[in-house]
Amino acid sequence: MTDETIPIDAEREPRRALNVTADLAAYLSVVLADTEYLAFGNPQGIGADRIRLEDVWIPPTVTVSEFGKALALAPPSERRGISERTVMQVDAALNMVTFRKAVITAPPGFGKSTLCRRLANLYAYEANLHRHGWIPVHVPLSSVNDSGVWTSLEELFGRLRGAQGRPGVVNVLTEASAAGHLWFFLDGLDEVDAGLIQPLRTFLNAAILSTRNRVLITCRIDDYFAERPRRSLRNMPVLEMAGFTEDQLDTYVEQWHSSAVGGQSTLIAQRVSATREVLDAHSELREVAESPLLAAVLCMVDSQPLRAQSGRAEVLRQAVDYLLVDPRWRGESARRVRDRLDPVLLKDLVGRLAFDALDRSISGQDGNRIEWSTLRRYVETGLPASSHYLNAADLAQYIDAYVDQLVGTSSAGLVQERQAGVFEFAHRSFQEYLAAQHLIKFVDRSYRWGLALRPEWNEVFAYAASIAQASGENVTDIFMLSRGLLRRARRFLTEHSEQEARSLAAIGACLAGDMLAEIGSEAAIRYGFSAAVTGQTEPDPDDPAFTGLWTFCAHTLLAVASRSDLIRDTRMRALCAVSRVRDSRFVDELGRLRDDMGSFVRIPGGDGKVGTDRPLEMSERKRLASSPPRNVSVAPFEIARFPVTNVEYRRFVDDGGYDDPQWWVGHDAGRWQRQDPEFIGRLVLLWDQQKDLNFVKEFGEDEFAAYAQDQPERIARRIMQRRHPLYWQDSRFNLPTAPVVGVNLWEAHAYCRWLQARLRQSGRVGPADVVSLPTEIEWEWAAGGYGAGERRDYPWGDAFDDTKCVVRDFSSSSPEPWIVHFGAIPVGFFGGGANDGPQDMGGNVWEWVSSLSLPWSDDGDREIADGLSKRVVRGGSWYSRERLATHVSFRLDDPPCNAYWDLGFRLALRRRTAHG
Repeated sequence: MTDETIPIDAEREPRRALNVTADLAAYLSVVLADTEYLAFGNPQGIGADRIRLEDVWIPPTVTVSEFGKALALAPPSERRGISERTVMQVDAALNMVTFRKAVITAPPGFGKSTLCRRLANLYAYEANLHRHGWIPVHVPLSSVNDSGVWTSLEELFGRLRGAQGRPGVVNVLTEASAAGHLWFFLDGLDEVDAGLIQPLRTFLNAAILSTRNRVLITCRIDDYFAERPRRSLRNMPVLEMAGFTEDQLDTYVEQWHSSAVGGQSTLIAQRVSATREVLDAHSELREVAESPLLAAVLCMVDSQPLRAQSGRAEVLRQAVDYLLVDPRWRGESARRVRDRLDPVLLKDLVGRLAFDALDRSISGQDGNRIEWSTLRRYVETGLPASSHYLNAADLAQYIDAYVDQLVGTSSAGLVQERQAGVFEFAHRSFQEYLAAQHLIKFVDRSYRWGLALRPEWNEVFAYAASIAQASGENVTDIFMLSRGLLRRARRFLTEHSEQEARSLAAIGACLAGDMLAEIGSEAAIRYGFSAAVTGQTEPDPDDPAFTGLWTFCAHTLLAVASRSDLIRDTRMRALCAVSRVRDSRFVDELGRLRDDMGSFVRIPGGDGKVGTDRPLEMSERKRLASSPPRNVSVAPFEIARFPVTNVEYRRFVDDGGYDDPQWWVGHDAGRWQRQDPEFIGRLVLLWDQQKDLNFVKEFGEDEFAAYAQDQPERIARRIMQRRHPLYWQDSRFNLPTAPVVGVNLWEAHAYCRWLQARLRQSGRVGPADVVSLPTEIEWEWAAGGYGAGERRDYPWGDAFDDTKCVVRDFSSSSPEPWIVHFGAIPVGFFGGGANDGPQDMGGNVWEWVSSLSLPWSDDGDREIADGLSKRVVRGGSWYSRERLATHVSFRLDDPPCNAYWDLGFRLALRRRTAHG
């Protein structure tokens, strides 16, 4: 959050005039050259050798975690501002007198060194060109490990690049220091050897922090506050740097690829789109990319045009290779060390370490905490036998080289020190991926089978399947394991077995589905297992072709999903897995939609009431009054059994539906489809004016939290400027047979018109029949069973029942009911109403209806087609905080241009004669 009381560009001190002599100009030129380019993640051979740092720079957000003496010494205006709001952009913080001397802390890879380089470059440019400001002194503190701590400022200046052999530069910097014209960027306090910390702290306090110069010191957050020895500096304010928000990551990806390909707009768009799709498709990679360093890794590996991005394991493989063995981003000394190491052995070592640490952690032994002695032992026992013929000194140096490479002595490596002598993997995703590599390469089948029966290992096995999908290796092993798990589940589900055994067998079936989904039918066919995908017979345990494995998996998972004696989470997981493999309820063995998936249910008409006699208790700010009721007369109609699913909507996308103006009827829909700049600008403004009302639920999640505060126009344009649903690539929301979400009202109407044309062409509806969204009255009439002479409060009966819908868990007294499942689940799980009636009308996703949000007492036209007035949404969703959201009379509204992660739609069909 940017501090509103402190403008980013505020100048708390005037920029001082500088006398730039020839010596100083030469020094500044060296600083500019040394800090101009991004130090990490520069592409090779894709249009540019290096990326300019200013082209991709995103100022990070910092939180004031300690004030030291700074708050007491701050000017009154600043003291008030930082007392009330202590989170701000780093630019705003460093422009304050309060933080003229400060420490920046952050986890590894969050851009501390990049911040120093960027600021040093910025002020060197300002001093050299404009002859005012501060003279930057950029010092990697790790340099004292080789040369010792400086005894004086003059010695420090003499060691700087650009000053060596130039006494004139040393003199100029010494004079500037006395005048308070320097800005010291002292980078990497955490990289200083333990024995040098105390003399370094003494030097800093006496020679630098006591001067009038500005000072910025960086340190890894866990190192700064640890006692090993103490690295913290007394009375210094500490600013903790945050990682990328979603919006910043989006911007970084765009700017990185734009800089990397040298202005080729088509290629830029392709690369940006490819990286965003990878990040959208895999939520765990978005977590990884919170670190700017790892965001650069993902951009880097995704920029290699000759490498197929098959799945998440392939992305992580390239990221691991880049972090662990690729020399391009390391310094010269690190490269020389790396050249002595065997990259295959290095990956095998880190894979075994990841596997064993995860095994101990799952067993409750705190195995994720890896001692330094353990690291060395892993390396020593894993080295080839020939290395043990080395003398003791050379062997120790050889071991140290491997350990340094693992822990990232010259980087934010895969294994990072968290406290004194204790290490952990940088991210769980890397550890699980590396453990999966070890699992499929070194662990025998019998032990592998035992691990597969432990739910805690499920994610590792899913990575193993993704690795097999990318490489084609070990596919047979994955199929054998999947078939065994499915047969075991079928046996336990049909026999009279203990509840715990049935539950574990069901979880095993879910794992089998996840693994087959990770491999995918296309890869299975490509690797010679087409019979596994298309076969219909019961799997033979001795059949090397695994005939019918996909069908067997689908049937078993559907059996798990239908078992009421299993816990709901397992049943929902089974249905999500079968949707990814092949939902045989709706899709045939070739992945084609069955004709009856989009079936309609006939709803009798009649006279009656909609709304309630008693007002519903709601806390939702967007609520609409549901009382008093309204007398209505409803003509017979048909309504879709299920909401429109992703697999159905994909046909519209693939058929060019977004590019064909005939489906986008109406002034507003047409302008949105054409992406009219003036109209989109109006929508962006409307979004910004109403975001705190309409997007309150999204802003409650980390993914959206920053959008309300930093550059809100970017997310607004992301919502408005699309050629497919907003969450189309996101694995949390794009299960084939789950309801499509992230569509606005105009997209829903366009799909209706497109489908109507297809159904008329095939003869499934008459030439005058109309496919559209239901009106609000029709929706409630169908959900409440009014046409059948009933009047239910909920689609399934007269009382709320969380076993009949997907909503939050309202069973506890918590003010924030927990989310049962993040994202909609496939349709048809809970049913609701009569078995042959419309399903899923309560929970899972909200549904657009065509009607304006008028009070029931208003006799105006509810079906005006155009305009930006709000339309009604109905039914509640998996995210709803309202206990009554699934009540058939509960009403909310939204602008027609907005799209959400829990809002979809279903269809209505009105049969008409050719003459009226």
